[in-house]
Amino acid sequence: MNAPVASTRAALLAMVACVASNLFATRLATAAVDQHVDAVEEVTISGERAGPGLWKIRKGDHTLYLLGTVTPLPKKLVWRSREVEHVLDRSQALVTGARASIGVNPILWARLIWNARKLVKDPGKSTLGATLPPDLFARYEALRLKYAPDKTEQLTRRPVFAALGLWGEAISRSGLSSGTDVRATVNKLARARNVKIIEPKIKVDDPLGAVNELMNMPPEAEVACLRTVVDRLEGDLSAMRAQADAWAVGDVEALRKQRMVDQVAEEACLAIINGPKLSELRRRFETEWFEAAVRSLENNSSTLAVTPMIQFFGPQGLLAKFAARGYEVVEP
Repeated sequence: MNAPVASTRAALLAMVACVASNLFATRLATAAVDQHVDAVEEVTISGERAGPGLWKIRKGDHTLYLLGTVTPLPKKLVWRSREVEHVLDRSQALVTGARASIGVNPILWARLIWNARKLVKDPGKSTLGATLPPDLFARYEALRLKYAPDKTEQLTRRPVFAALGLWGEAISRSGLSSGTDVRATVNKLARARNVKIIEPKIKVDDPLGAVNELMNMPPEAEVACLRTVVDRLEGDLSAMRAQADAWAVGDVEALRKQRMVDQVAEEACLAIINGPKLSELRRRFETEWFEAAVRSLENNSSTLAVTPMIQFFGPQGLLAKFAARGYEVVEP
């Protein structure tokens, strides 16, 4: 998925963006840090790093090279992979994330903008203090004062958007950033080499219907989402830091052993996106990307593809899907 999932990795917000074309200010992105807030332990990886090696999907003398990304990554990381550069030197295509296509009907756009703005706010014009159970609100507010003391606007948001906003602030305060866009760097490298960029486009047939599904999110599911984020932040972010460090230094074994924790807040809230229109849209993004990668593998001797590493592993993961199609899968 894309717009803006490639840069923010926010599953819920990405779905909204696919429908409302990136209209929201609520993102898991770099946040301003109040100088008077207590210090938070930060990631220490900095400087130029190559990231993990590439998986290879082979059929005869045709090879698809897979670069797995994670988010967030250390703020001070400068990503540069000579392996990726060398692969692009001999590749005919780069398969990047799919994008939503909504159309240019001005009346539709006006209605989307209106509904998108309404979506972030509590539908009953209430506050989190009135919406959440008192104990949960007290826990949330303690974390907000720790990570985002100046973000009082979060108190009027729906629980799911308040949760994602808090998660983004905590990421930033921990020396991490969802704005480290490896995919954008790869695209730039490909354009410099005149490599064809394949970007599947998914037509959203009923964007208003998809937004309306989000507007009707079950309140209890939103509260459960926020509770999961609070639980996570009240513990520690060591697993997320460890994953960011492991990716930066290319420790594939560590990445395999860890539970993939990028987008952990969004995963916790993903159950909210279960309406028929949004579920079908998610399925189409996954299917179209995979089929585009397969076509490029079949038609080109060398292809580079970039996708979140969280999609690699498990019985339903990308590596298993390629193997099920009869392709040879070679680890870094």
